[in-house]
Amino acid sequence: MKPGFRKDELVYFILFAIVSVIPFWLVKYVPSLDGPQHLYNARLITELLKGNSFISQYFTLNPVIVGNSTAHFSMAFLMFICPPWLAEKIVLTLYILGLGLSFRYFIRSIDRSGSLIYLIIFPLGFNSLFLMGYYNFCIAFIPFFLSLGFIKRNELHPGIWEFFWLALLFIGIYVSHAVVFVFTGLIIFIQMMVEICYNLWMKTASMKEWAKVAKKYLIILAAAIPAIYLWIVYFLSVDNKKPPSDVEGFDSIILTLNNLINLKFLVGFNHEKEDGPVIMTMVALAAITLIILFRQRIKYTRSGPADSGIKYEWVRWGTITLVLLLLIFLLPDHMTTGSITIRLNILFIFILVTWISLHKLPKPIIHIILSLILVAFVWHRFVIIHYYKELNNKIHDMESVNPHLKSNSTLFPINCSDNWLEGHFHCYVGVEKPIVNILNPQSFGQMPVVWKFKNMPNALLGRQDLEIAGIIWLEDERNRKDVPVDYIFIIRSERINKVGNAKELTDKINPYYTEVFCSRRGNSKLLSLKEEFR
Repeated sequence: MKPGFRKDELVYFILFAIVSVIPFWLVKYVPSLDGPQHLYNARLITELLKGNSFISQYFTLNPVIVGNSTAHFSMAFLMFICPPWLAEKIVLTLYILGLGLSFRYFIRSIDRSGSLIYLIIFPLGFNSLFLMGYYNFCIAFIPFFLSLGFIKRNELHPGIWEFFWLALLFIGIYVSHAVVFVFTGLIIFIQMMVEICYNLWMKTASMKEWAKVAKKYLIILAAAIPAIYLWIVYFLSVDNKKPPSDVEGFDSIILTLNNLINLKFLVGFNHEKEDGPVIMTMVALAAITLIILFRQRIKYTRSGPADSGIKYEWVRWGTITLVLLLLIFLLPDHMTTGSITIRLNILFIFILVTWISLHKLPKPIIHIILSLILVAFVWHRFVIIHYYKELNNKIHDMESVNPHLKSNSTLFPINCSDNWLEGHFHCYVGVEKPIVNILNPQSFGQMPVVWKFKNMPNALLGRQDLEIAGIIWLEDERNRKDVPVDYIFIIRSERINKVGNAKELTDKINPYYTEVFCSRRGNSKLLSLKEEFR
């Protein structure tokens, strides 16, 4: 079998890829919960690399090699040659194409004649974490699949170059996301245990074969050592306090089961409107899983020696799938990072699709399943486009303050929005020009850009300390110069009387600031520091 695309495979691949990326290019920004933070911090990285002295007063690159960096640095380097909104689109487009190609490489590494069902990876790539802007976590699955495929292809003849490339792939996984690096180790460990148990069960392995198994996994461990070292340094450098869990005990098990069965981890914006395509995808996946189980039950007694190799892969990946399913219910949702259950759900469904893709099915069944999932995917993308456009209208309203902002200035946002998804939209104001956002939420130890706490100026709202806004995260304030913030940016200003202490806060700082701009819709206001207080 030639390693290139078959004709029907190429058609499906192009269709899934086009449906995936078109919505990115129909709007200026790809809005999400965390996406604006990534984009803003990528701009900070660009400015720091350029040597911007103003930005360097407040921020610096994290001295620790952070396991949460690929999206930030990819967009930052692209910003040297293109605007931020375009850099974001390019990175997200490369993500979805890279995910499809890397998963194909992985499946073809196990079985060159594997099923076209692997193409389901495209809609699965648009899980809730991606739609919420957890880009580093999602991008990390590209080197994840490449490393697993590379191990499979080279397990019989490992050499110096193979060792070198595998070590680079492990570092690539870690740098993209530390949690996916842990997932990689978990999958490899389960593979090893399955291989050991299988050999013990079959009682066919000689001492020479046991030595090969030991050598293979020792080489993998050795290749992973540089990435493991970086992971340990990173883990010890951040606050690993366990966040509280909202649901515990039996209720947690029921909720987890319900979310898994209904593929809730594919919902990003609106459960009601996204349920239709998600349920359609769920039914298609359930149908093909049942078909495979039924066919294998019938064919089990007919399998001969020629099928032994692929039968072993069925056992290997089927067992890994079951272990991951068990871990979803055993591991707490909140450990050193949040959303562990959702992250495991995503890993589980990726491995389940791996197992499915290794089974040969009649072409009509393959085409029916792929067509159903493609229709569901198109439906889901139409729903997402609606939210993309709606949110871009709000972003455009916020961006209208940009011409009134001076470069190399400081900004304090007051967010009065009632939409949880817009919590970090204030970061969009500051990606077109160098701006220091005093409430930048991603500049602590777990991120690639960090505050220069001990050297940065002490930001004031006029002559008021930031404590009046409930901001008490700065350290060692005594020896730092007091500098008033240049601009106050109020989001959804018409709701200022309905949000916490927003009205009280603006009343306290009004003597120091004057309104210089109000957007056409009246949703965004910009206040500038009065000359006498500069």
